[in-house]
Amino acid sequence: MTLALLLLTLLPWLQAPRTTIDGAQALESVSELVYASAPGRTHSLRVSYAFPDRARLYMSVGGPEGIGERRLRYRMGARIYAQEARQPQSVEYKLEDRDTLILSLEARRALYLWPSGFAWQGNEREREAVLPGLTPEGPALGRLRITLDKDGRPARLDSIDAKDMSVESLRAIVWRERNGRWLPVSHDLYVADAKVWSETLVSLSRDVRLLDAFFLPPDRRPTPPQGVQTLDLPAHRMKRVALPKDTSFAQVAELWRAERAAATEELTALGTTLENRVTVEVDAQLRPTHLLLRLATPPNSEAKAWVAIEERVGYASLAKEWPTDPAVLQKLKEACNEAPLAAPYVRFDPDAVVASFVVVQPVAP
Repeated sequence: MTLALLLLTLLPWLQAPRTTIDGAQALESVSELVYASAPGRTHSLRVSYAFPDRARLYMSVGGPEGIGERRLRYRMGARIYAQEARQPQSVEYKLEDRDTLILSLEARRALYLWPSGFAWQGNEREREAVLPGLTPEGPALGRLRITLDKDGRPARLDSIDAKDMSVESLRAIVWRERNGRWLPVSHDLYVADAKVWSETLVSLSRDVRLLDAFFLPPDRRPTPPQGVQTLDLPAHRMKRVALPKDTSFAQVAELWRAERAAATEELTALGTTLENRVTVEVDAQLRPTHLLLRLATPPNSEAKAWVAIEERVGYASLAKEWPTDPAVLQKLKEACNEAPLAAPYVRFDPDAVVASFVVVQPVAP
């Protein structure tokens, strides 16, 4: 690839350089939400940040592996994109909608990084931080206002736009100490003084590795090499089962059916089933090494034997026959642009009338 072509490919990605805040370059929270209007239905919210100006919001019904109703919001610098479930094309937010979502994302970042990351001004009772504009010459985006509790931690956090209008309010914030850090383990979200949901923190990670591709919808990412697709691989639960040495492709489907039959009782107890597609981990020569049994829906209990795999970016190639040329994997690895890689795998429908195989090279979560 020539230097000029490389620059054209990377141009949409040129944003502020990565920075470190309080010893971390990225942050990811997972929360459970209960809407005030639907108290019997739990949602999951995963919000990811790479500092200073990248963010991604992923909401689903059920646990983090929920695959039904999904909403995604991406921030890359001054741009915000939205992608809804079953819609391959993203939409870019403009003006007020963009600024409102950035304020909301920054308020959450301020809460999880407190007291780092913002230039807070004020007293022992109340503090504010001004959010600069999206361009050096632009007006301020708005401000964040924090009301402190008796221990000096936020009890309430309000985001206020440039017109001095309230955007959101995080209230009833509860703090607990976990592993030597004080974390906001729960809060309520209000909009216009109406309660929207109650939120409980499930996990907060400061050592995640997040590529810039993670903060752009697939249809906005630089075009991969011919024959390669870029994907967001959904979160799921899976069990890894070693295959006998020298297992051939022709044997994989039957071994998968046998494992599915053997797991029937366990799956029934978990209230779920296996996906109807075979997923098989392969080595560098594309030889089958492990079955990856994947649950079709989140289990109704903890299911410790089924490992939770986070959502991640991947690159894929489609073939009409079982791929045997290692050059296919090499092409996918090159598309990953030297990112840390997870084990590759092949997916196919064992009952399809017309066979097709998807070779996937996932980036390590």
